[in-house]
Amino acid sequence: MPKEKEDDKSGQKKEKKPKGYICPLISFLIIFWFLISIFEPSLMFSKTITAGGDTASHYLAADYMTNHLLPNGRLMGWLPGWYAGMPIFQSYFIPPYLLMAFLSLFVGLEAAFKLVTAMGVFMLPFCAFAMMRLMGFRKPTPSLAALFTLGFLFMENHSMWGGNIPSTLAGEFSYLISLGLTLVFFGLLYRGVRSGRHLAATTVFFAFLTMTHVYTLIWVLAATPAFMPYGKKALKRAAAYIMISYPTAFFLTAFWTVPMVYRMGYTTPYALRWHISEVLLPPIIWPFLVLAFSSAVLGILLRDSKVWVMLWAMACTSVLFFIAPYIGFVDIRFIPFAYLMVFLLSAHFLGFAASKMRGAWMLTAIVGFLMVFWVCSANALFEGGITDPRPRPEAFSERFFNWTYEGYIPHWVRWNYEGFENKPEWEQYMSVNTFLEGDHSSPRAKFEHSRSYNAAGSVRAFENIPLFSNRSIVEGLFIHAIATPPFSFYLQSEVSEQTSCPFWRNYPCTRMNLDLGAEHLKMFNAGYLVARSQTLKSLLRESPDWMLAHQAPPYEVWELKDNPNMYVTVPENLPYEFEAADWKKTSYEWFKKARYSDPRLVFTNPAPGEEGAFAGKIFDASHAVAKPTGVRCRIKEDIEAHRIAFSTDCPGAPHIISVSYYPSWRAVGGERIHLVSPSFMMVVPKSTNVEIIYSKDFMDWAGIIMSLIGIVCLPFLGRAMPRK
Repeated sequence: MPKEKEDDKSGQKKEKKPKGYICPLISFLIIFWFLISIFEPSLMFSKTITAGGDTASHYLAADYMTNHLLPNGRLMGWLPGWYAGMPIFQSYFIPPYLLMAFLSLFVGLEAAFKLVTAMGVFMLPFCAFAMMRLMGFRKPTPSLAALFTLGFLFMENHSMWGGNIPSTLAGEFSYLISLGLTLVFFGLLYRGVRSGRHLAATTVFFAFLTMTHVYTLIWVLAATPAFMPYGKKALKRAAAYIMISYPTAFFLTAFWTVPMVYRMGYTTPYALRWHISEVLLPPIIWPFLVLAFSSAVLGILLRDSKVWVMLWAMACTSVLFFIAPYIGFVDIRFIPFAYLMVFLLSAHFLGFAASKMRGAWMLTAIVGFLMVFWVCSANALFEGGITDPRPRPEAFSERFFNWTYEGYIPHWVRWNYEGFENKPEWEQYMSVNTFLEGDHSSPRAKFEHSRSYNAAGSVRAFENIPLFSNRSIVEGLFIHAIATPPFSFYLQSEVSEQTSCPFWRNYPCTRMNLDLGAEHLKMFNAGYLVARSQTLKSLLRESPDWMLAHQAPPYEVWELKDNPNMYVTVPENLPYEFEAADWKKTSYEWFKKARYSDPRLVFTNPAPGEEGAFAGKIFDASHAVAKPTGVRCRIKEDIEAHRIAFSTDCPGAPHIISVSYYPSWRAVGGERIHLVSPSFMMVVPKSTNVEIIYSKDFMDWAGIIMSLIGIVCLPFLGRAMPRK
């Protein structure tokens, strides 16, 4: 744009520069015009419950936060509906669900859930712009960076790694929100360590990105050394900045991180070396690889510290990828960070060239429309799909006059956000849920794993039985939150024609075995089984242990005739005290062969006075000889979400509670809560009445106090750093 001249007060001529908001305005108008065409407002504000992938199960967590935890003054609590009970939000990410609860006051939870799950998509361009602007890149680089995030978001080569729209639709929405916060944090940190400014803002962003996803936290820690400036004095200032910011951020999150880390032994690590069958470099990223390489060369030649930081951050992802399984993470989740850096580096190179030109706003507009064209057409310009892409030169002229998006993302957006209510098997699905209506004291339900459930809205559709029926189930979503999931998925493989077995490396599953599966179902107090495959239905009809209870073709609900239908029971045989270096592996090996009446293994020592409740102490599960308890007890139980109470006429006898063991449970009467196989609780009552509650312990209060200290210190952080 030609620069005009005007007289200033001294009579001298000065150039009138174009307004600084023109380029950002153009870029964001293009971005949001395109995104809104994909995420249609009519879908996003419709009063339906989101379906599709893991996202369908996340709605139950949002409902529990909004309608159960917050009304009772809790941010974290006990969810009885999944995995024989689990600590909800103790090891998963609170901020997105808290935002859903807040927005539900204005638009209802259905729309609030949709808006927050899609929020990261709309955040990322803003966050990329903020990062490049804070780091001091020349205009129009920040605007171009915002535009280039479209290429990253619309990568269709993967749907489970995180960051792109397909992964977000599959349930990784917290990952993308945290990734956006990470970009802003990078910008604040780069400027802060050099100027001493923005210390409080940097700290708050670090705290929030920590609480929205752990993978971004690991990336930030690995990338931090690159932000250190040159020079002894500058390095000292930067080190002081980080030594104030990072610990304060930890204090802010301590109410969540301290108890989570302290109780890590009662969770299930999910570390995995991903078998990569997807295309690593799809056509949509090809031109940006060239631009990013040019940016790297340019940055090295100009000794640009900003480019060095981005290159270091990208290199970190390779290191993290290789060491991830050894530190308890899934390796492939770090690859999207490298993709994003490629697109941002591309913006730097093009922005550097454009910064010397007039009419930057016009270049931004041209690049914006070309970006939209490329995102819409990259899949169509190559034949063979993303698995074997081959250029189709003749398609360029065809696509020039047809900018409709070529890919599966719009279909997936509609599939998710039109909701369960618009799926082909909605009526049958709700018929099953209506039949299973119950409460926390009702026996659990179990469903066969089947990919055919997608017709009801998601492969994981029946994980929402606790939402629609208020009845607990054996499986769930947050597979790392408690120690019970490996046992749940082994049981799943015993009663399913198809299996998922996410822990196959450390906890391998088995083939269908309905007889042993029924024994394990009784351990879980799971009295109902939802069948989908003809194989399972035939086996159930042939078995005398099962009774058909409900039909809603293609679903059948079967009832286990001799299920205890009680959560608190006295075992037929006395349990054994068992010492094991790895109680989880020991219990898993026991579970694979154990029947309901077999002696249980207790992984804690008996308290004084409890010796008579044990059959003895062993070091090999095969030596567990059956020693009958010799009592018949009458038990009356009262099961609530955060409280389990029962009366018994057998004080002094072992009482198994078929609820996941977790240290936050406390017995009001002072009874010791034992960890018993597979991963449940056991108490030896001192009296006829027992009450255990889910409550805060010392580590919870320590974390809360640390967070309060962090909040009090936050306003004074600016005074702790001298500004340059």
